[in-house]
Amino acid sequence: MQVAGIVEQSFTAWHGRASAVVYFAGSPYPKNCWHYPVLERYPLAVRHSSNDLEKALRAIEEQVDRKRITAIVLGGAEPLLQQDLPEFCRELKKLRLEVRLETFGSNPKLLRELLDAKLADFVSLRVKSVFAKYKELFGSSGEPVKESYALLASSGVTYEVCVTPVPEVVEEKELRLTVWNVQESPRLVIEQFDPSRCVEKQLKTARKPTVDELVKLASSLQFHGLVFVRAEGREAEVQRMAA
Repeated sequence: MQVAGIVEQSFTAWHGRASAVVYFAGSPYPKNCWHYPVLERYPLAVRHSSNDLEKALRAIEEQVDRKRITAIVLGGAEPLLQQDLPEFCRELKKLRLEVRLETFGSNPKLLRELLDAKLADFVSLRVKSVFAKYKELFGSSGEPVKESYALLASSGVTYEVCVTPVPEVVEEKELRLTVWNVQESPRLVIEQFDPSRCVEKQLKTARKPTVDELVKLASSLQFHGLVFVRAEGREAEVQRMAA
């Protein structure tokens, strides 16, 4: 298991819960994969880097023993690249932790295993664009993401779909079509893109949308469920225009 870093306590990673955050290394996409490096996102946090599952568990168990966390967020680039993730989640469940999985949905087979074993309490599926554009924009097929979305929609597990408007990469019309394709989700999150926290050089020059722009966009979307904007470490529901 390739752990890129561990944030031992966060009050913003899973709103309403004191959580540890485990970031996993590796990306399923050859290009345009925006994600936030641990060292830049949490510069004051205690961090670890390890390929050892037991070391990662010991760091988390220490926080549980000190009653500093009740939940854990599994994120990074893509946790579903870790084939021993189910084993890790079983150990987390022994600690009585709620588990939030943040994923690009690149490995539906492993996602199904987690869902069938009830090893995830909440899943945030990050859909980057319309499924048919994945190969062009990101270098890999969007079919696994589409399958992962279908799995979540029929699983009974609480989940959300998270989209990130990225100027000059994903056009607004594509984002609107993306939203239209995930209507079964009970929650939609519009997340603020921050180029200063990106790994890829070509994304560092992209414009960061303002909170007002995100709220305006979110309020105009045709979506059947709840819509939220996540920006500047906060999350708020958006009241939308009447259809």
